[in-house]
Amino acid sequence: MVTQTCKLVFKDGKIVTAKIVADSPISSVDVEWSGETNRVPSENLIRKIHVSTLRALFKNLAKDLDAKFEESVEGTYERWER
Repeated sequence: MVTQTCKLVFKDGKIVTAKIVADSPISSVDVEWSGETNRVPSENLIRKIHVSTLRALFKNLAKDLDAKFEESVEGTYERWER
């Protein structure tokens, strides 16, 4: 199981975070949003996302919103790494 957390850190210190937990690298999973989500355009506040898409979404948002992108990934896809 992998937990991926992406953050946007704004110049005023405010943070928007999205966290997903997935058991495979090809799954679509629920997104847990927190922080100053009003800073993110509503069409980007999606509820479900493909695992490989979250990082790309946040990197684009960081560029568009003039924020710093941070990411942490914990765990492994054990079944997929055999």
